[in-house]
Amino acid sequence: ATSDAPALRGIDFEASGGELVLVCGRVGSGKSSLCSALIGLLRTSEGGKVELKGRLAYVPQSSFIMNDTVQGNILFGAPLDAERYARVVTACQLDDDIASLPSGHTTEIGERGITISGGQKQRISIARAAYSEASVVLLDDPLSAMDAHVGGNLFNQCIMKEIAGATRVFCTNQLQFAPRSDRIYFLRDGAITESGTFKELMKIEGGDFAALYAHVSSGIERQMSNEGGAAAPAASAPRAPPALSQPSPAYVEKYKAEKAAKPNGAANGTAAPAPAPAPERSRAADQSV
Repeated sequence: ATSDAPALRGIDFEASGGELVLVCGRVGSGKSSLCSALIGLLRTSEGGKVELKGRLAYVPQSSFIMNDTVQGNILFGAPLDAERYARVVTACQLDDDIASLPSGHTTEIGERGITISGGQKQRISIARAAYSEASVVLLDDPLSAMDAHVGGNLFNQCIMKEIAGATRVFCTNQLQFAPRSDRIYFLRDGAITESGTFKELMKIEGGDFAALYAHVSSGIERQMSNEGGAAAPAASAPRAPPALSQPSPAYVEKYKAEKAAKPNGAANGTAAPAPAPAPERSRAADQSV
């Protein structure tokens, strides 16, 4: 491919008011490029156009954090509405994180402030978009740095509730959220190969989306199984305590004969001591590996 090759080809994309539109595809398929095109960072080909109606908020894959306080990063210059701010912070799963910071909401973060994790940066970035009350929100893989529990709670409380009135374009391969979307676009090599509702795409025989959904779902089931959500594989189960071995009758007879011949111990070496009875072992000790 040359540098002039288009990042996207033949894109026909639409997201109506208030919809949750999920954009998926394997790594490098063009999900981030589609977000860039929607915010005007990619030049369209002749005859192409991008139309956005309303105010836009964008949550990039690499979170943008200013040298400011936590609160300043969320407000992003907007006036403080204490009730809305508290609601957004809770929906974005930030209450515990902020409580643990030295100065709470007024703790300075960014290059000159304290270091925060990638997941915390993403949640602050999502909170900024949610607080803005934008009518269109673009989310480029926003949950990738969070564990499944936190990401699931944020999806339910923020994306599906706090900003439910906005048109949400959600680029991700975390397809456990796909059944709750209004529309899905599947990308491959910069082109949309499938689009429709979740049920429609799952009915396509040999479809790209259905295959990826099955692959991702099986991985989630294995993870839940290993974490205790279901029966763990036999290989990961605690090993049974070893059986306590007993000396054979022949060994006992040999030992008695040697002891009778050398009652005080051999001058050239000490006879092997009688096997001591094995001490009682607790069940907990036996199961630790």
